[in-house]
Amino acid sequence: MPFEHAFLSHVGCWRNENQDSFLQAPEQNVFAVADGMGGLAEGSAASRLACKAFGYQLDHNPHNLMMYFQYAHELVLKMAKQRGFRPNEVGTTGVVLQLDPLRRTASVCWCGDSRLYHFKTTAGRLEQVTIDHSYVQRLVDLGQITPEQALHHSDRNIITHAIGIGPAEGLKVGTRRRAVEEGDVLILCTDGLNNEVSFEQMEYLCQEYCGAPQELVEQLVAAALSGGGHDNVTVGVIKVGFEEN
Repeated sequence: MPFEHAFLSHVGCWRNENQDSFLQAPEQNVFAVADGMGGLAEGSAASRLACKAFGYQLDHNPHNLMMYFQYAHELVLKMAKQRGFRPNEVGTTGVVLQLDPLRRTASVCWCGDSRLYHFKTTAGRLEQVTIDHSYVQRLVDLGQITPEQALHHSDRNIITHAIGIGPAEGLKVGTRRRAVEEGDVLILCTDGLNNEVSFEQMEYLCQEYCGAPQELVEQLVAAALSGGGHDNVTVGVIKVGFEEN
């Protein structure tokens, strides 16, 4: 297989239920995480349903990541209505990564504040690829607060776009595509990681453990728990490798 990968999800130190979900489809080079919102059982159901929708699209519309999210959005809206919830009470964030071994690229689509990071192994540097759909990110974009202030802002958990939130049509998602090289590491995570672990600590752990996805994912989750573990935390690590033709 061209990609080594490892995923780990933990309930955290303060929560009673894990509302995070993840998808691993290495045969199709697709990986995803989702972070549910809207109460314990409902948030868990929303994130699981989103990942189920992502998996369904692998067989029906595999190369249009935006359609992964639109389908998930429709399913979560339907589930919430069937369970008697009012609009905007149940939702989930999500991020989907698709790797193209032939073009040596990584495509990502996201909604909310679940993230993708790219560790460039040759340079030893970490980069955040996704941009949060959140209130504090909007303040940063407007120049009203700094990225450092955003880390400790009281409203940092307010999400502006999410699967299952808003009208059935016109879900807003972010998309990006970038080149990847042999040995690079891609990290998918819910905000339970980056809310507890600094960018500098994440970069250091990548430098130390980039050759071992399982060890790196364990180290990242352990760091989140040591940082307080106030939320569920889910991390996926994919190490890029290419099969020789």
